[in-house]
Amino acid sequence: MENALLAQDALRTETGFVGFFDILGYKYFLESGIRDVTFKVIRILDTLPNSIDAEHEKFVGTCYHENYLKRDLDQVRFRVVSDSILLAYAYDESREKPSQAATFLVTANLLARCMFDEGLPVRGAIAFGDFVLGKHAFAGKPIIDSYTLGQSLDLAACAAHKTAEREFEALVSADPNWKDILDDNELPRVRYRAPINHGSEELELSCLNLTWPPLDGHPPLENLPDLRDYVYEQCMACGKQIGLDAIPKVENTERFLRFLQIHHRKLRYGNR
Repeated sequence: MENALLAQDALRTETGFVGFFDILGYKYFLESGIRDVTFKVIRILDTLPNSIDAEHEKFVGTCYHENYLKRDLDQVRFRVVSDSILLAYAYDESREKPSQAATFLVTANLLARCMFDEGLPVRGAIAFGDFVLGKHAFAGKPIIDSYTLGQSLDLAACAAHKTAEREFEALVSADPNWKDILDDNELPRVRYRAPINHGSEELELSCLNLTWPPLDGHPPLENLPDLRDYVYEQCMACGKQIGLDAIPKVENTERFLRFLQIHHRKLRYGNR
């Protein structure tokens, strides 16, 4: 009883970012029961924090803000429930908020890209606000906001909820030195008219850029000669099948990645 009371007392409301992601096509793994591919997925998810850590280290070593990003990485927390991944980062008030927001954003980008290259494309969203995150439970409006927005997407992409966008804007306004990482339509995020509600509507959103940052051992998306084949291969990896209802999601994903290729070239070479 005493330990339970201490654990309850340790819970507190925190303020920060939450990302909620789900793996597209995961249900096909389970239709015939627990199989070897299911255990593969579980192993990937179990080791995901270490993988993100390693990739993060490769990236931040070349980044102007590397000392901040390395220091703040220990604040990132993961929770995995079946086909869903919860990524959370609560502000430490003793540290600079822009660096903490940048660490979360870079990690979310790495998560989405690494999962795609493992043949486990995800869709999801990130939000900002107050939440509670315990060892076995989590609650808060940003969790609902990120889940709801992510579930509305009709492609493998990750969008920023308006709460996260407002927080990024406020941080850049307070410290313009973080514009290159936190500002919209730079490297980490791009404005895109994303199809939602089974393709019947489009909504202009700020989406994570899967071409950034470049990762060792991963094919540069901007240089792939046959993007369509690559998207279909990743969506059908690990024994997944693409049902008729999922074909629009795959095609929408291909169009999104083509947009990212063009965006990458414009950033690199200018609007010529």
